[in-house]
Amino acid sequence: MLKRLSNMALPFLSLGIVFGDIGTSPLYALREIFFGHYQVATNTSNVFGALSLFFWSLFLIVAFKYIFIILRADNEGEGGIFALLGLIRMEQGVIPRKIFAGVTLLVLFGAALLYGDGMITPAISVVSAIEGLGIAMPGLSNMVVPITIAILFFLFKMQKRGTSRIGVLFSPVMTLWFVTLAVLAMPQLFKHPEVFQALNPTYGIRFLLSHGLSSLWILGSVFLCVTGAEALYADLGHFGRKAITNAWFFFVYPSLLLNYFGQGAMLLGSSPIPGGNLFYALSPDWALFPMIILATVATVIASQALISGAYSLTHQAMALGVFPRVKTIHTNPDIRGQIYMPFINWALFLGCVILIVFFKSSSNLAAAYGVAVAGTMVITTLAFFVVANYRWKWPLKALIPICTIFLFFDLTFFGSSLLKFLQGGYIPILVALVLLSVMWAWQWGRKAVGTAHRAYGDTRQMSWLIDLKRRLEESKGIMNDRARWLVESDRVVVFMSSHPVSAPEDGMPAALRVYLKRNGVVPKHMIVLSILQGKAPFSIGERYTITNFGFNIIAVQVKFGFMENPNVKDVLWELKRRGVLYGEIHRCSIEIGEEDIVIHRGVPIFNDILARMYRILSRFSTPAHRYFGLIDVSGVDKTIVPIVIDKEGARVDIPEFPLSEKDEKDNIDPDTLRPSETKFHKIT
Repeated sequence: MLKRLSNMALPFLSLGIVFGDIGTSPLYALREIFFGHYQVATNTSNVFGALSLFFWSLFLIVAFKYIFIILRADNEGEGGIFALLGLIRMEQGVIPRKIFAGVTLLVLFGAALLYGDGMITPAISVVSAIEGLGIAMPGLSNMVVPITIAILFFLFKMQKRGTSRIGVLFSPVMTLWFVTLAVLAMPQLFKHPEVFQALNPTYGIRFLLSHGLSSLWILGSVFLCVTGAEALYADLGHFGRKAITNAWFFFVYPSLLLNYFGQGAMLLGSSPIPGGNLFYALSPDWALFPMIILATVATVIASQALISGAYSLTHQAMALGVFPRVKTIHTNPDIRGQIYMPFINWALFLGCVILIVFFKSSSNLAAAYGVAVAGTMVITTLAFFVVANYRWKWPLKALIPICTIFLFFDLTFFGSSLLKFLQGGYIPILVALVLLSVMWAWQWGRKAVGTAHRAYGDTRQMSWLIDLKRRLEESKGIMNDRARWLVESDRVVVFMSSHPVSAPEDGMPAALRVYLKRNGVVPKHMIVLSILQGKAPFSIGERYTITNFGFNIIAVQVKFGFMENPNVKDVLWELKRRGVLYGEIHRCSIEIGEEDIVIHRGVPIFNDILARMYRILSRFSTPAHRYFGLIDVSGVDKTIVPIVIDKEGARVDIPEFPLSEKDEKDNIDPDTLRPSETKFHKIT
């Protein structure tokens, strides 16, 4: 649908999603230089210098780095830091091992930093808008905090209803906001047109040199004008590079510059600036209350974009296997990506409330703002270098100068933001470190469990199951193993497998093995179902690969991208439509393995910590059947698979289940089972 929209419509729609964060920065960014913690004198040279830094920062960071360069690093059209990780993983065999591990760790840390930004942005944006009440009605100054918390509570409470109904209003409101930014500045610009001399970069350079080491504090405030740049990349998949580029250069960039220069012109004049609030000082008295309302709505829209971005980030992280599964609710079945995550939602709200109560004002919150985004920008540049070098094969003689320029500005802003570490910059860093440890423990645990399953599969292959079914068929569905009977039941059972199965030499799912041992019954119809979420955002080509092993054993692989939602119920309906699934869906059983982590003594201390963290995270993560959309499907059973972690590594701990002396030896040779005996073939 989006592809059919005109070139004018897409940039218009992007205003309500992509530019909310950077578009509300005029509420507090320039004010921090002249009325913040490090107050600069309001003389002409300082005003020109600050405006020059704002202009060139917006051009070099947003326009040149992100729009001209970084937006080209898309993963099947999707952007964001996890899109870069997906591109890097595609070249895992080419990238040196240490570089791959180091960049992966950095990208995970960068993603974790964005959660800290997701807490601070709604807090500082809405507080800065509501602070206008203190100017209009000084008696309400003490009500800024409770009013802000009430607005944010309403915003977070509404998330479970979805944004599809009110989302259509976002773009018109933000369009009005950007037009208002430009209009508010006009009277002051007509009074002091000389402010446009600040376009000369020498004013900015002289401004920094004249303040010596204190210029680092100034740069920390200048950075506030570009903090929304990362959102442009994250929302690339919604609108595309062309729409974002057009919206920026023809609408957003001019509006922001006019408003910043209008605030600078206000500083050159003799008009009073109540409470040091430059933005609201531009507004005439009669328009102050409407301006407060518009600013509040704009900051709520900007906050909504950050909240939705946190959901999307978490969804991608879960699909990539670096974050525990959390409950996900689809608020609109007709629109992909419209999701609600209760845990993420209320965790963000709690973080916002703590920040607002602790810091109390947007000026104080500005001290905590910027560190997270600056850190993510540094990591984005490093990850981009790896992708451009190893995947796109860009020549180093062109790539190194470009990335060196990027890193110079990124590290300068990051270093200046770190000066605010003790004033609040430590908060997003702490949040990021906690989340990084969660991601690292979960990724380590999933890798250990996957290794254990693969090792187990090497000892009991599908050829063993095929031979078992053959002998059961020959013995009319009943076998005697010394003191144990094994019976074939007229049932259809779907076994979920964590690894793909497509050949007799592939390993059996551990859950299937446990099922046979526990029940002593072999289902007549067995489907081994593997859900594969790849490194690309969306599945390309044929989604289903179906392998018929004969003897009513079928293996199915279904491919999903990391931006897609794997729904097993929909998969089962498709298999029934294709004639793969026998009988009614509600009468078949679905066996899902659930690991029980057992930690033995002697495990190295670091691995022991990771294993215990993973065990705790596993207990609190959303069960696999919920993640795969099997909430209201009858016949879903959990099969507990013991995973032992000791000093040797991880292993599946299931007692052997021999059926005869022959089975106690090596696996059946798969070559003896194909093609005629197993009727082995693939359908793609």
